[in-house]
Amino acid sequence: MGVTEVTVEIGNPRDRGKWRTLAVIADTGAIFSVFPRAALEELGITPYAEETFHLADGREIQRQAASDKLLRQPAKSVANP
Repeated sequence: MGVTEVTVEIGNPRDRGKWRTLAVIADTGAIFSVFPRAALEELGITPYAEETFHLADGREIQRQAASDKLLRQPAKSVANP
């Protein structure tokens, strides 16, 4: 099993003029996406709630959740031969 890293852009749907490009690990089985707090704050995206997550080792952790983000994969530039 390997790790797949992809480049995505996130943005605030209330301010579509600002986007932030991030390299993230793709988890196709995940329900939630995780992004650095600083990137979300820079875009004006604020948390709406705190969620509890149950880890494989039995621990519980709390993380803030935000739902108002746009996600897109940036266009790749292709070199001309």
